[in-house]
Amino acid sequence: MREVAKYTKILSEAFIFWSDIRDNPYNTVIFDLFDIYGKEFDVCEKLTRYIFNQALIGQSDVNYISYIYKSHIPAIQEFDVVKVLSDDAMLNECVTMDDFFLSCTDKVLNVIKKQDPYLIDNNENILYTSREYEGLTLYASGLAYKLKQARVPVWNMFDDLGDMVSLRRLPFEPNHSYRERIKDVFLHLPGNDFSGLVNAVSREINQRSYIRWHNTLKPFTVKSKNVFVDTITIVYPNGSVEYPDIYMDGKKRLVLLPLLENIAGVSVSYVNSITVHDLNDKEDYFVKQYYYNKNKTAKRNLVNFARGIRTNTYEKFIMDQTYRQPKANCFLPSLYDGSAEGFKAHNHKAIEEIERVVFLTEQTGDANGHPARD
Repeated sequence: MREVAKYTKILSEAFIFWSDIRDNPYNTVIFDLFDIYGKEFDVCEKLTRYIFNQALIGQSDVNYISYIYKSHIPAIQEFDVVKVLSDDAMLNECVTMDDFFLSCTDKVLNVIKKQDPYLIDNNENILYTSREYEGLTLYASGLAYKLKQARVPVWNMFDDLGDMVSLRRLPFEPNHSYRERIKDVFLHLPGNDFSGLVNAVSREINQRSYIRWHNTLKPFTVKSKNVFVDTITIVYPNGSVEYPDIYMDGKKRLVLLPLLENIAGVSVSYVNSITVHDLNDKEDYFVKQYYYNKNKTAKRNLVNFARGIRTNTYEKFIMDQTYRQPKANCFLPSLYDGSAEGFKAHNHKAIEEIERVVFLTEQTGDANGHPARD
């Protein structure tokens, strides 16, 4: 029995039960005609499902192209005979951009794809390829040109999904890694407490690990070092997250107690290899060496750090009065700064004077009306 399209059967079954196409479909002309349309309908359904799945983070195609390679080439005349070869392949030319990308990425469409495709942009004198080649050479006008390739990112559906949750792709990050980081946005929520801060930072730099727990009836040993205990979670296949019961064994390793039943597809997630510092910790050796001068004033590293926070995170970031720049309501701390919190309890007049000076400073530059200095 020959293979028949799904929609061919649906069309044939719409006929009256005593008709020839129902009784002996493979010997009828109308069945063969329906099979032509049925195969096209099958392709349309497959393509529609594929497109729909790209909006679902769990079903998106991780094999979709995310990078191509480009090479700068000499100007090519319209009637030049062009060949592109590498050490292991002869590349095939694509005339249009659609042809090139379909040959690079298509997993669904019923089209003829070209192996090792390349595309030449004659306006910019650039040659594009789908992958990196050893010894890529362009032959044109009787001359040979050795080409150097540079990787170029291609925006795809994962970048769309990442943009919705304000999570950018890391340089040259593959789709499967980027997809896991996007999913992690909903699993380990950011926040202004310690755990939320670690969740957000680790996700931005891809430092959260996911280890499969093959048998949840047995204890799980965390073998990595420098793990934040508060970030250890159990991630279930349905997307729910649970904080486990943990103890430390004789080798000072973190161990998760077994679950009540064996569940397939469970992972243990945690953050390690991240060091957390407090800018106000006067006893932190790293903070003192990296962010402060010997006279305990702010170094350029701390200035740049504050500028980055103000620029990338908040438009106004208040820090301290020892550093100020125009149009930036901010100041940097110094290690010798004291706290005025204790005076507020006594409602001292000096506090009112300080608030007046700060107000005038923000309005005019300093308490005497002089312009603010950088």
